[in-house]
Amino acid sequence: MPEIEPRFAATSVLIADDDPAFRYLMRTCLLRQGYEVLEASDGELALDVLASNAKPDVVVLDVLMPRCSGLGVLEILGRFGKAPPTLMVTGFVDRSIDLLAMRLGAFRVFHKPFALDDLVTGVFEAAKSSRRATSPQAPRTRDISRA
Repeated sequence: MPEIEPRFAATSVLIADDDPAFRYLMRTCLLRQGYEVLEASDGELALDVLASNAKPDVVVLDVLMPRCSGLGVLEILGRFGKAPPTLMVTGFVDRSIDLLAMRLGAFRVFHKPFALDDLVTGVFEAAKSSRRATSPQAPRTRDISRA
């Protein structure tokens, strides 16, 4: 996995995916790299986090989730101007989904299964592009998933 520059170590990442096992894998990987991780189990909860004071630096959205799809979240974010860089993850290899996600402002689209190293690299590049990263601090996690 790529070494993370210290100034990006405290970057916060919102992971929104309805699969708890996949969220766990992504969370664990990112925490080990020094990222702060927020979680949501569906699109509406992701929007709640994004509307809160949490203000993640990078967002990782599953394309298909209950209550609001990742594409729906991305579209809503686009309506409100400056959104954090967003990485989309999908189990579907469908060029039209990729094109729509990119048109809606996605930074990158990953197809499941993908290497977690690629996720770390994507998050790092997205954070670097936004220049919103903060100084290092201890990694934290907050799970706001519905039971």
